[in-house]
Amino acid sequence: MVVSYKYVIIGAGITGAYLAKRLSSCSKVACIEKARGPGGRISARRLDTGSYCPLGAVEGLNLEHTAGESPLMQTNLSPHSLIWKNTPDPPSYRTYKNPLPFPPQNICHTWLADSSCYYGHAITHITHSTQGWQLYNHDKLVCYADWVITTTPPEQALQILPDTCSYASKLHLVRFTPTVSMVLGLLEQPTHRFWAALSAHKSSLYAVNTYPSSPEDPLTYVTAHASSAWSRKMLDQTDASIYKQISSLLLRCGWDKDNLHTDPFYHVHRWRFAHCTAPLNLPFLADHTLKLASAGDWCLGSNLNTAIHSAYQLAQHLLHHPN
Repeated sequence: MVVSYKYVIIGAGITGAYLAKRLSSCSKVACIEKARGPGGRISARRLDTGSYCPLGAVEGLNLEHTAGESPLMQTNLSPHSLIWKNTPDPPSYRTYKNPLPFPPQNICHTWLADSSCYYGHAITHITHSTQGWQLYNHDKLVCYADWVITTTPPEQALQILPDTCSYASKLHLVRFTPTVSMVLGLLEQPTHRFWAALSAHKSSLYAVNTYPSSPEDPLTYVTAHASSAWSRKMLDQTDASIYKQISSLLLRCGWDKDNLHTDPFYHVHRWRFAHCTAPLNLPFLADHTLKLASAGDWCLGSNLNTAIHSAYQLAQHLLHHPN
């Protein structure tokens, strides 16, 4: 049986999950995500050992502008959880500021508790009928919706939205740069000398961070994020090539080669829409005639807080103007 919802949200990242939390307080809501679980750009990969390797954002969430609401935030971070960013103020390593839960996607799980969730479903197109919007995964009808809300990057939203959508032209204005991220398993925590050397050597790394492993896991994990310029050149290279190149960057910054296992663990992830360089400077987009809307960090900037703010503003708008 195909179910009908008041609001169907495409994308279960920070924006989609928080939007679902707000709208599900008074309406029937579903969230559809092409990945196997929620999180989007704050996702961490779960390993067989029980450890989680963060692939995206790990800190910086501030909920002051959401009327004092606070999610469950049990971080369980060790004192070895450090982050280094190649910023001009100046580059340095430190503990996390406003860290996300452990693992990061738990915050999205919490916010989606009162919504129906469809994981592993990529919406390929939508059509309109007397029953409202019909959302399809290729030729399979997934569900019906009164409103369809996209929280994916604009380029992906444009593949779903009809040409008659009143704000489609605005989505074409948004620009993103990519980031290649690599998780590396180590035998020991990185040394103070390595962290200090990151700031002393000019490299193509944008950020490096550590995250705690499970008690049963003998390895500790470091995630290295490459700069946008480097990532653009390497985006379509093989995982093995990216591992070789990023390892070389780390070695030049004082990396201890003996800290790697004889059969090193690494995982490469390519974020094609990592940093929004040309946001809309609008909190959200809505077409009340067609009952379509879009939201995301790219509306206002390129971080967790602009993602939350966009979701909050759109939810407030729809709750006050439901038709």
